Amino acid sequence: DNISKEERLIFLRWLSLGLSKKGKKVKNEYGQYFTIGNLDTEERISISCVDGDFTMPAYEIMFVEGDRE
Repeated sequence: DNISKEERLIFLRWLSLGLSKKGKKVKNEYGQYFTIGNLDTEERISISCVDGDFTMPAYEIMFVEGDRE
């Protein structure tokens, strides 16, 4: 709840990177591997941000622990 503009931009950057790889494993700037799930969803979610509500598809960011390329 009430995520900052900076936090929202990080999540959007991860989503953009993950969606460009179409379900493949990618690594973020913190060295964590993740994939994006729920790619074909029509479900929408609303995220409460300090500067308003942000509505988007209900994608899932799934982190892969202890994994290496």
